[in-house]
Amino acid sequence: MSWIADGIDDSERKVAEELVRSARWYSEVFNILIEMPWLTEGVTEDESWAVVHLRIISREDPAFAETLLGFPWLADGVTNDERDALYGLREILRKDPAKAKTLLESPWLADGVTRNEERALRGLRRLYAQDRNISSILTTKPWFKDGLSNEELMLVGYFGSIANRNADAAAALIAMPFLDSVEDRDMLALMSLNNIAWRDASGFRDLMSHPRIKDGITDEETKIVAVLGNRTYSRAPGSAEVLLSETGVYIQERLIELPHTGETLLAVIGVQDPDTRSMDYFEHAVRSIERFMGEPFPINYLAMLYYHNSSNNANNNFTHLFFMGEDESLSRDSHPGVIAHEAAHWYWSGDDEGYQYRKWITAGSADLLRIIPEHERTGRPLDPVKPPCSFFDNISELERANPDRTFIRGVDQPLDCYYSLGNRFFLDLYLTLGDETFRPAFRALYLKAQEDDPGDGCGRPPFNICRLEAAFKDGASAEVVRKVDE
Repeated sequence: MSWIADGIDDSERKVAEELVRSARWYSEVFNILIEMPWLTEGVTEDESWAVVHLRIISREDPAFAETLLGFPWLADGVTNDERDALYGLREILRKDPAKAKTLLESPWLADGVTRNEERALRGLRRLYAQDRNISSILTTKPWFKDGLSNEELMLVGYFGSIANRNADAAAALIAMPFLDSVEDRDMLALMSLNNIAWRDASGFRDLMSHPRIKDGITDEETKIVAVLGNRTYSRAPGSAEVLLSETGVYIQERLIELPHTGETLLAVIGVQDPDTRSMDYFEHAVRSIERFMGEPFPINYLAMLYYHNSSNNANNNFTHLFFMGEDESLSRDSHPGVIAHEAAHWYWSGDDEGYQYRKWITAGSADLLRIIPEHERTGRPLDPVKPPCSFFDNISELERANPDRTFIRGVDQPLDCYYSLGNRFFLDLYLTLGDETFRPAFRALYLKAQEDDPGDGCGRPPFNICRLEAAFKDGASAEVVRKVDE
């Protein structure tokens, strides 16, 4: 091991100590560990913790550890999600060895660990920490035993998160009809409830005691529950009582077939009748965006909520699109474009935490997908939709900006700049390369950022300039590379 000869850092010291313990007490595990390729050339922090978790697993059940070490995803290094998955398995093994062994036989665990799979294990670990009976009921659901889809993995993660905040609520939810099978809107409803549970513990308890929730959420009621959380809850106090009431809520639905997503349910929900054109705008935007992306929407239940409020605002909450504003704002000429922009964020979301000024890729992409549908719908020119940035001259300056810098609200707004500069970048690139060249690269950028372990050396955030250059340049002609560089 070359890293021993070169001097060891804290992570490597931790590994050395764990290897000594393994050699002393768990020789079979030690013999497998010592042959791992990633232990020969240096050790990352994630890998050092993986060795710790494996040694503790060996203490509980050496055969379990040996089986784990035979999985291919532990042979090529350890990612952050894989490290956390090992911790989840370690804790479940300690609480319920039989259930841990059953999990070890799951195909979704043996072939690698995605972010959603790690979150599901984290959810199960939290369930065991709160109430083993809840986890037992969950893991005996037919859909759990049949193998977990991506939506089901996400649901398990949210369920464990709710249990971590309120075990009584989790125990009530597990018996509700909507969890007998899992569709996208079931997962979205649980995501919405989880958001409220973490934002406001007291408000969540009140919500769980509401008659329509307490009596058991049905599959039909998930459509309303899915739009209660996130910005709806924080920006429209009292919205849950209004939306859960038996009267006064308008729901318009349209079932459509999309080339890539397949059967998709669109819903427009309002506390009073929205403009009847909104559903047409919504369908046009969804169809245009999916055609341009050439990939399915991440979910097949797409909802918009109009909530009457004194301030105008629009957001994609990833459970639903949320519009606040006076009714007359719905008829504004820009409204169809705003719907398209927010719908595009179902593709272009990313993890912006700590990367405030790098949102120009997701913001610019969403604005491009605002311009394209409106050009198709009305013939409107392919022009930028945001005024020029007055704070930064270019994207390089934007990315170098100090994220802690104080800005004067209404005067210096970097938010305007990452929309403005990002919009202009992608629109210029689209017009320069042309539709036939641009769209496959744009799609490749999106797909690469969705990979849990892209292994491309581009790091965080998922959407960044390194990944963008690779998507547009790899395999491209010299002329295309020149244009991208310009």
